[in-house]
Amino acid sequence: MKKWLCMLLALLLALTTGALAEAEPDADVIERFEDVWVGDDFAVEIWYDGGFHCSAVLSGEDDAGDVWEFGGCAYDAEQDALICEDGTRYAQAFDEAGEMQSTLAGENLTAVLAFDENGSLVFDDSEGICGGWALQRLFDAEEQEYWKAAEVFIGSWQCGRCNVEISPEEDDLKVLIYWGGSATEVVEWVYTCQFDEAENTLTSFGEASKTLVTFGEDGELVSAEEAYRDGAAVFRFDGNGCMVWEDAKENAGDGLTFERSDMEEYGDTGAFEGRWGAGRCSIEISPEDDGYRVFVQWGNSAADSIEWEYTCLYDEELDGLVSVGEATKADVFYDENGEISDTELFYSDGVATFTLDENDGLHWNDEIENAGEDLVFERAMEFD
Repeated sequence: MKKWLCMLLALLLALTTGALAEAEPDADVIERFEDVWVGDDFAVEIWYDGGFHCSAVLSGEDDAGDVWEFGGCAYDAEQDALICEDGTRYAQAFDEAGEMQSTLAGENLTAVLAFDENGSLVFDDSEGICGGWALQRLFDAEEQEYWKAAEVFIGSWQCGRCNVEISPEEDDLKVLIYWGGSATEVVEWVYTCQFDEAENTLTSFGEASKTLVTFGEDGELVSAEEAYRDGAAVFRFDGNGCMVWEDAKENAGDGLTFERSDMEEYGDTGAFEGRWGAGRCSIEISPEDDGYRVFVQWGNSAADSIEWEYTCLYDEELDGLVSVGEATKADVFYDENGEISDTELFYSDGVATFTLDENDGLHWNDEIENAGEDLVFERAMEFD
């Protein structure tokens, strides 16, 4: 996705309720305006939640740019346009430390957004910076249907010690596979895939890599050795709603059926959600009902791992996750196909909290055995 679009998603601030009083517009008016609109290095987002709101991003050199925020917008039926007022503009730039800095550059601004004869949305700002640029929808109707259909693949999947993460990347889908080979080794595959609506499959194209990642006994990265960069694969569903991985290079996914390990929807990812790693120990956090499922896995050998499973709720005072109900620790054994062959339960009354430090590292505070002592988990590494 273009950098200016990433800026839009990362830099938009929550706006106050629209200051302009207006009657409820017709549904077709909301549908025509509400969307993300893009042009060359410029993007505008319009949304409706009882009133119209608008923000915009203009990307400049070296990822610098400008961000507009409007306090409220109202639909003018006579002009068939949105009139936005109470606007501010912030100049965005990176400092020498690489941190984004924001400086107020304009206040009490207005803008008019209307459609031209070609159906493009034209953005006219009171400072004349944008010069009446014509914008197109980020996704047309066909693209929206495409991504809606592709959402069945997006998210986290698991089969034994093998985990799959699927996420959008520009116009395609990125598939990242982790497989714990031993206590100190992880095998990682990275694919770029296209979604086939007719076949309901993901098919890889271009370079697809396999990397052997080795850690030391204290969890530090020792090496990341690329095995190949000419892999190919297809991902599809079986008759039971599980995903299968058809590896055309080495048939690595033979016999594996993946089930969802999350319940999240695309674009709904919190600060804790996702996969985390600290050496040979990994943590998977995913939404579950009104809380979170936290799965901790520590590899002992190629076929044996210690696993903790918690149900957690977010605690506002702690600003972290707190386990509730039964929490288990077990020694889990796997066969050569990655399926569970035996389980030895240690306890079912575990207690733990999970917090983030100032560097966004995840801490596992095990109150039973202090198993997470001195471990700082980082979001799973990717070797492209």
